[in-house]
Amino acid sequence: MLNLFVAVIMDNFEYLTRDSSILGPHHLDEFVRVWAEYDRAACGRIPYKDMYKLVRVISPPLGLGENCPYRVACKRLVLMNMPVAEDMTVHFTSTLMALIRTALDIKIAK
Repeated sequence: MLNLFVAVIMDNFEYLTRDSSILGPHHLDEFVRVWAEYDRAACGRIPYKDMYKLVRVISPPLGLGENCPYRVACKRLVLMNMPVAEDMTVHFTSTLMALIRTALDIKIAK
């Protein structure tokens, strides 16, 4: 099931980015690789508390990189406005879309 989501996202990734110099397929590959390190069961969800570590492992522009200060990372996580499930986890696709939105500075209606 996770592979299906990845395939759909990869199909639409070029449309979402619009400018290949900003984000490219290699950024998606890096996200999938890093996500797999935190989601060993491949259930498509990770604890929300792992998000701070995840965004610091992923290099910019999709992530924040290792040298990002704690305060900046927390601010970006708040700006991502991601849904957290009742079991305190975040979903793979929600996380990826939130990272893309913040990297490209796409505004969503509140």
